[in-house]
Amino acid sequence: MTEQSPGEGRAAELRRRLEERLRSLSPEDRARLTSPVAAGAAPGTTGIPVRADQHRAPATFAQELIWQLHLAHPGLTAYHVPRFFRIAGRFDRAAFQQALDLLAARHEILRTTFQQRGELLEQVIQPPTPVPCRFLSIADAPIAGQEARAQELVQAEIRRPFDLARDPLLRALVIELGAEDHVITIVSHHLASDGASARVLFRDLGALYEQAISGRAADLPPLPIQFGDYAAWERAQINSAKVNTDLAYWRGQLGDAAPLDLATDHARPTTQSFDGNSRHRVLPAELADRFRQVAQEERVTLFLAVLAAWATVLARYTGQHDVVLGVPSAGRAHAETEELIGYLGKTMVLRVDCEGDPTFAELLGRVRQTFLEADEHQSVPFEQLAIELQKGRPSHTPLFQVLFSQYNPESTAPTFGTTAVRGFGVKRGWTKFDLSFGFDIRPGSIGLHVDYRTDLFDPPTIDRMLEHVEALVA
Repeated sequence: MTEQSPGEGRAAELRRRLEERLRSLSPEDRARLTSPVAAGAAPGTTGIPVRADQHRAPATFAQELIWQLHLAHPGLTAYHVPRFFRIAGRFDRAAFQQALDLLAARHEILRTTFQQRGELLEQVIQPPTPVPCRFLSIADAPIAGQEARAQELVQAEIRRPFDLARDPLLRALVIELGAEDHVITIVSHHLASDGASARVLFRDLGALYEQAISGRAADLPPLPIQFGDYAAWERAQINSAKVNTDLAYWRGQLGDAAPLDLATDHARPTTQSFDGNSRHRVLPAELADRFRQVAQEERVTLFLAVLAAWATVLARYTGQHDVVLGVPSAGRAHAETEELIGYLGKTMVLRVDCEGDPTFAELLGRVRQTFLEADEHQSVPFEQLAIELQKGRPSHTPLFQVLFSQYNPESTAPTFGTTAVRGFGVKRGWTKFDLSFGFDIRPGSIGLHVDYRTDLFDPPTIDRMLEHVEALVA
């Protein structure tokens, strides 16, 4: 294996070349890539204003909670956001490096570090510099073992910690298996990226790669704001009437909430490892169709119907009638945030009331009402409430340790010229929560998934949970 990566002695040269690339763009193209204000936007048309200090910004509440978890668990990698794919065809390494560099120049969150100043956690926006990108070749290795070796290298890369006070929150690894066969890994941190960021990241990266190859300016929409502007705006809402009203609602809703007391196969360790694995089950087509009909008849979405099924199983497992679950959402309610890379996702905490042995139809009605109320009071970031209700520095996500979500596989991927891009499956090997329940909608069926902590649960236990959900649906 040979490694080709910029050494310390080349850093200044790479920085100079990036500055030259930025200077070589026309003023209009440079503004399109890096300006925090939409070209031609009328004053006052944006609901989230551009902040005055373009070098610093407060951290969002979501970032602050992850930072506290990071302090409690130095070297924590469970909040890495890796994306990997394999490309066949001619691949230009220099163009890829240039595309990465311009991507970080366009999105300031990808070149942001964090600094604690007293009780305030701040984002520090660094000037554009080359994005760390390593190029490895295993082309000389026996073909039979190449893919396994690539898997090992990708696993090592996605588990390499970020220094959040010093490192840019984006890096890449390109593994050459052959002259026209490469595996690309792009790793960001959850402080700088979420699931909904994939669409923007892939689109921009592909367009900037094409720009590097062709010399034609990338046709990318201007950014109305940067992520730091959103963070400053979020903090400014703390004392608004809406936030105060919603905060009072959540204090009342969650002030006495008890976490689920699930029996585990192993005693909870003093320090959690976040090591995880996954189990899956597919509902038979006929059963899935009937379950969809039940949801329609009871006027609830399939999402809420599956959530109610899981809540019922959890109530049976724990003997608790009050089932507390976390439910994520994209959190991009403002038009200005649509084109941003960043951690904009939100989490709602739902208390599912299973008291009184309700019928499933009655439970669906309760779940629908609970969800609508939670959605009505979404102005308060969950993390703000979590920090307030959790005394001291959290060693794990407070308020809940069971997440429920709908799986939406990333359907987009970057385009690199005429290369063919396909997936490259890698097990991440970690989970943020004790249990993460999810489902996906398939042609004619429904897929059920559970991510679980391997230091708490064994695979047969998770398989039984999945069987019990299917039995309850049946």
